[in-house]
Amino acid sequence: MKITGTNSSIQFDLENGYILKAQGEILVGGKFVVYKDSINMWENRYMFFLESILGEK
Repeated sequence: MKITGTNSSIQFDLENGYILKAQGEILVGGKFVVYKDSINMWENRYMFFLESILGEK
C-alpha cells in the first residue's frame, strides 16, 4: 500500500487497482483526520481497512 497526500487530502493506493481518496486535515503531532463524507471510494470489502485507519469500531 502506498499513502500520499497534502495538508488537506490523502490518497491510499491499495496496489490492486483500487485507489481511495479523501479530504481531511493534519493535526498537531502529524496525525491526519479524514472526513468520512469526503471518501471517494467506499466498498464494504474495504470497511475493515478504513476502520483500522480511522480508529473506529
